[in-house]
Order: sequence, then structure tokens, then C-alpha cells
Amino acid sequence: MGLATKIQPTVRSLEAQVRVRVRFWGRRHPLLQTIAIILVSGLVYGIAFRLAISTFLRDNLSVCWPLVGFQVAFFLRTPRRFWPQMVTGMVIVQVALEKSQPLDQILSDTVSDVAELLIAAYWLPPLHGLSRWIKEPGLLKRFIVWPAVLGPAITGCPVAVAYSRELDLHVSYWAYWARWFTGDMIGIVLWLPLGVILLSSETYTLFAWKNLPRTIGLIGTFSVVGWGLFNYKPTPIAFVLMPFLLFIAIKLGFSGSAIAVIVLSILSAKGTLHRLGPFGSIPEPYSVTALQAFLAVSMLMCFPISILLLERDDFERETREAYERMEKLAISDGLTGLANRRRFDDIFDQEWRRAVREGEPIGIMMIDVDCFKLFNDFYGHLAGDQCLRSIADSIRSSVSRAGDLPARFGGEEFVVLMPGTDLCGVLQVAEILRFRIELLQLEHERSPHRIVTVSVGCWSTVPKPGTLPASLIEIADQGLYSAKLGGRNRVSTISAEMEHAVGRAS
Repeated sequence: MGLATKIQPTVRSLEAQVRVRVRFWGRRHPLLQTIAIILVSGLVYGIAFRLAISTFLRDNLSVCWPLVGFQVAFFLRTPRRFWPQMVTGMVIVQVALEKSQPLDQILSDTVSDVAELLIAAYWLPPLHGLSRWIKEPGLLKRFIVWPAVLGPAITGCPVAVAYSRELDLHVSYWAYWARWFTGDMIGIVLWLPLGVILLSSETYTLFAWKNLPRTIGLIGTFSVVGWGLFNYKPTPIAFVLMPFLLFIAIKLGFSGSAIAVIVLSILSAKGTLHRLGPFGSIPEPYSVTALQAFLAVSMLMCFPISILLLERDDFERETREAYERMEKLAISDGLTGLANRRRFDDIFDQEWRRAVREGEPIGIMMIDVDCFKLFNDFYGHLAGDQCLRSIADSIRSSVSRAGDLPARFGGEEFVVLMPGTDLCGVLQVAEILRFRIELLQLEHERSPHRIVTVSVGCWSTVPKPGTLPASLIEIADQGLYSAKLGGRNRVSTISAEMEHAVGRAS
């Protein structure tokens, strides 16, 4: 078992405990809870902001703004009642980070970031598991229309107005709007899926020990090919990566393909900015735009493929479960859950031939509920069904050997096949069974015993070649008849002479 598989139950347990305690603590101290959420949200946002502009992601800032996607993912994972506190923490930190900027730029950046974040988070379904999120109806359409297109397009307007007024920048309104739109759109398209998969426990099965070599091998190979392609002289062959990505999506699902695209975006940004790779021959700034389009198409392609794979898996699982249910219905009694007559006949025939071949005994019990017709007439058929289920449960618990087969023979009659058991063993189990049913103390006003009881006929024999299997059932049925004549609620068998008589007759 891999490390990720071992850790996941512990993480889920801790998460559940934290949620319960936070909910309880929040009810008692709502003000302190609000302050805590504001502080934590602001701290996380500030750290993420600094990491984004000071690590290997700084080359990506010319291609996209990664934080917006992560912010939306965290909001999807958080109940909406906490969104105002989270927004407050992020706004405070953002204002502090941009305090050297003009006031109108600070206001435009803050308002646009918050509006874009809320538009994306509001129109996407909440995150309660990756598979469930991916299969939400209309997810891809909602993802493209609101977070990826309308959100950046709307919120880019006030930012473009504020920055285009700065004469020192010499940037037109539409140029800055286009920069904001493309950067935030690609940031959402690329980094929102990564945030979603990192916040879903299903992703970490890719890194279990048994899956780790395949995961590293596929994503590593894709990364090496991508690095070589985007850090070599300009050659328009970016399409060669698509079959690799398609193969990863099939083998590793949405999580693996999204990680592969993110790694590619990191590796391709620097090469494209240095005029290398498939888009290096395109004049600036259109080379970055071409890379953005390529990465967006690559990520969006993963959605329908993953949805189709999940639907295929669901269909296979439902088909398998339906087959198992049908198979169970074909060999099980619908009322009691024991084997049905068809299943009994098949197994009985196999065990009989084996007993003849190996010279081993085979035992059987015939069980009949005493005065069951009177019980049905007096208490009704529903009570009769419940009575049969209770008796079936007692039979099931009394027959403990793996090779024994309890079955419903028909109506209120049951049978237990006991391969490899002599008559003494059959009688012993039958008496235990009779006593357990008696202990149930099921009321039966029309029975002479005033409770539900059973009569049991038993027999065991070492079958000889040429002897019919029906002879064993007939002898056990004679024992059952003897138990009925003897006053019911008893176990009975017949003599050896009667066995020979029945054997000759058959």
C-alpha cells in the first residue's frame, strides 16, 4: 500500500474533526472566528503572491496570472458563508502590497480582482470531490463562459481605465485591457484546474506506490519532450505534444493531464520569451498570445476527455453491478436471501458426483415450518414473510462450514446440503438449528407449541455408483414426515432398512 493511500484516511479524519471543532467554536465565538478567517486568508494570499513573483513562476507572469485560478479553487472548496471574511483578508493584503501605487490603481485592481474572483466562484459548482465536480452538468460551458471569458472581460475594464490614464506608461486602453484579459483568462483556465485537483483527495492516488512509476514516467516523458520542443530553435511542431497529452488523459485521468499541462506552461514560458520553440518565430507580442491559446486549448481538451472516461467508468461499474445483481437473483431466493432451488439442484448434482467419485459421505437436512399455513391465515402474508426471513437467518447462522449450502426448497420448506458430513454430524447441527428457532419465541397462536417451530428430517450416506441423488432427498423427507408424526418441533431420521428399501425403489 502506497504512502498516499495510507495518509488519505488520516487526512480525511483530521479534516472532519477540524470542521466539527471549527463549527462548534465558531458558534460560540463568531467574532473570533471571523477574525481568524480574515487573518488566515490574508496570510495565505500574501505568501502565495510573494512566491508567484519570486520563484520559477515569474516567467509565467508574462503568460498568465496564476493566483487567480488558485483563489477560485479555494473559494469552491469553502462554504459560501465564509466568502466575505476571505475576501476581506485578501483585500487588506492586496492594498498593503500595492500601497506605493496611485489610489485609483489600487481601487481598480482591488475591485476588479474581487469581482473576477466572485464571478468565477459563483458560477462554478462547489468542490465536493474531483469526479463529482467534473461530471457536473454543463461544467465546461459554465467554465468557459463565466470564469474564462466574461469574468476577465468585465473586470478588465476599470483596470484598463485606471492604467491608461498614466501618461508615463504609454499604454492604450485596449492594449492594457487585452493584457489583463488574456493573463487572467489563461490563469483561470490553467491554474484553477490545478487548484481543484490539489484540493481533491482522489488526485493523490496517482502518487501511491503502485501508481507512482507510471505517473512519474508519463508526466516526466511529456515534460522532457515539452522542454526540448520549447527550448530549441523555432520549429512549428507544437501539435506533436497533443497525442502525448491525450495518452496521459486516458491513463492518468483529469488530474494527470492537468498537471502535465501546468508543467508544460512553466517550461514553455521562458523559451517562448527568448524566441525559441514552436512560437518563437512569431513576432512579439503575438508569440505569447499563440502560447496562451495553445495552453488554453490543451487544458480545455482535458475536460471532455476526462468526462467521457468517467462516464465510461460509471457505465462499466453500473453494468458490472447490474450483472452481479442479476446473477445473485438467478441463484438466490428473493425473500430469504438463501440459495434458491435452481442453485441447490446444481450444487447438489456436483457434490453427489464428487461423493461417488471420492467415496465420501454427503448429508442433508429437510426443514419444514410447523403449521405455517395456519400462521399465514391468522397473522397475514406479510408476517409470514417476516417469519420465513427470521428462520432463514437462523439457518444461515447455524450452518457455519464453508462447503455447506442452505437453500429454500419451496414454500415453507428449507434444505441444507452438507458434503463430507456423516449422520451424527447432520443430526447435531439439526438439533442446534431447531433449538435456535425455538429460542426466537415467535408467537404462533394456532400452533400446539404456541410459538413458531420447525421439524427436521436428516440423512447422510456414502453414495454408490448408479444411485440417484433424489434418493437422499427422499430419505430425508421420510425423516421429516416422521418428525411431523412424532409431534413436530423435533429432529428425526429413518432406519438403515428403510434406506435400503428406498434405494431399491429408486
